Amino acid sequence: MSSTLPPSFARLPEILIPATCEGISRAAHLLAAGKIVILPTETVYGIALSLRHSETRKRVKTLKNLADHPGWVIHTGSTDAIFSWTKTIASVPRRLIVRSLPGPVAFQVKLSAADLDAARARLSDGSSEDAADETLIDGTLSLRCPDQPHALEILSHPSLRDHPIAILGAGLPGAPPVCEFEDIPEATLAQVDGALDAGPTRYRKPSTLVHIDGPNFSVTRPGVIDARIIDRLADFVILFVCTGNTCRSPMAAGIASTLIARRLAVEPSKLADRHVVVQSAGVHAYRGNRATHEAVDVVRSLGVNLSHHLSQPITPELLRRADVIYTMTSAHRDEVLQLSPEAQNKTFCLDPDSDIEDPIGAGAGTYLKVADRLSALIERRLDEWSL
Repeated sequence: MSSTLPPSFARLPEILIPATCEGISRAAHLLAAGKIVILPTETVYGIALSLRHSETRKRVKTLKNLADHPGWVIHTGSTDAIFSWTKTIASVPRRLIVRSLPGPVAFQVKLSAADLDAARARLSDGSSEDAADETLIDGTLSLRCPDQPHALEILSHPSLRDHPIAILGAGLPGAPPVCEFEDIPEATLAQVDGALDAGPTRYRKPSTLVHIDGPNFSVTRPGVIDARIIDRLADFVILFVCTGNTCRSPMAAGIASTLIARRLAVEPSKLADRHVVVQSAGVHAYRGNRATHEAVDVVRSLGVNLSHHLSQPITPELLRRADVIYTMTSAHRDEVLQLSPEAQNKTFCLDPDSDIEDPIGAGAGTYLKVADRLSALIERRLDEWSL
């Protein structure tokens, strides 16, 4: 807890909630009872309330000078709870949400018809100013899961299981975000029923806002995480690994790109636009070697162009970023895991039954057999990938 508090505010000891187990429970029960509580997130301090209580919503709208339809941002205690509101979300934005949360990103999701009906039923309270009308704006729902331990514990508390909790910045309209408890306006503290002080926020700036509509997303408000990183977080990365990265793994990557592009009805060069990245590397590769002539010639008949391939060694960064890693042999898998033990649950032999032997030095017939085998193995894997 911070030691410097607004000295002139006599009511502060009455509303101050300690950052303890007892304090977490007290904050949750206050919210469930329709009270207003100041909570920390990793970005700013915010005013939290349960949308179940129409009078509480009116109090907060008056406090913040909000319009009749503020578009409350629902905050949850887990990523799974986000998906309880967006059950039919597309695979790419789903992947982005999983990788971003808990974290400093809010998602404004255009709901499907089924999710919109379910959300309206879940939010409607029958009041003259219905919570559903104030939260579902033009068919969108704003959701966030903060990466702040006290906030997550409160939002996950059993007493709030049936309470959609909204949090909005504690600062006054037009003022800078409140990133320290001491900067919360006394006029705001005078109107709340509890306040938890957890010291300065981690990032000291607002969250990034991402709009999701079907399979598409865009950053509509810059924040802690920039648009370039948001874009990378949505990628599904497949990595093929062999020894020198001049025949087996580049052939596999080229074949996979072609098969995935065919399934998605796009050109292989457009896979990045669909957030699919296919790469290859070698456990003992030199950087910058071209694919063997035999590999280039054999896969050309499959519509794969390896003429611009340049070899690269495996690195911790390549392995970390990959969603799934396929090795040509069990020895390759062992070497991958020696470099990156944490990759164990996503690293597999492409053929679990036997190694795919190196064709280097052999003729075109051997390369063709390897290419056919790679095609068959990758074809079987297509349904496993979140495309």
